[in-house]
Amino acid sequence: MSATRNLLDGYLTVHEAADQLHRTRQTIYALMQRGLPWVKISGSRLIPIEEAKAWIAVQRVDRSPRRQGRPLRSAAQGVAPARAHDSGAAPAPPSSTRSEPRIQRTRWRVS
Repeated sequence: MSATRNLLDGYLTVHEAADQLHRTRQTIYALMQRGLPWVKISGSRLIPIEEAKAWIAVQRVDRSPRRQGRPLRSAAQGVAPARAHDSGAAPAPPSSTRSEPRIQRTRWRVS
């Protein structure tokens, strides 16, 4: 078995890769579906170490600070936004979005 292991020194089994990456085997299989390089030899899936390292390096996500959203228009002008509860006044009722007045319908009873 040692001669076979020497031949496959540059490869990891799915179980070994999961142990080294501190992930489950299911995660390794999912990564293989997403493009992690692997070969199948005698029914065993083997992951070439150097190719896997290169693939992982390409997949790395930059964890730089997130971009801030667009500033409020009043904040951009240097004016703090006014809020109804700050002035002590009661909040205004919501305005109607309808352009026409609502017609009330009545039912007529015929006796």
